[in-house]
Amino acid sequence: MREPRKTREEIQQEAEARLTEEFLEKYHLKDIDDKDLLMMKEIIASCGTTAFLKFFQLTVLKPAERYMLSYLATMVKQNFIIIRKLDELVKKLDK
Repeated sequence: MREPRKTREEIQQEAEARLTEEFLEKYHLKDIDDKDLLMMKEIIASCGTTAFLKFFQLTVLKPAERYMLSYLATMVKQNFIIIRKLDELVKKLDK
């Protein structure tokens, strides 16, 4: 028996969940406090929404705009590292 076809919304939700899990794993953010984890997932989802347009944007943007986009993406990654380190510090202080 065939499974019912998934709706576009279900496919998008699954893709976002997969992207979120990959991102959390990549930046070692899975151990973050639950209340902060929810916010992190929202941030990742909003980044993921624009990520699929990145290739298109890079082909259309001027070199200075490409540089700015790359610089901002680097800052986002740095922020996730800072968040992880701050969470680790808080957990050590709570012991």
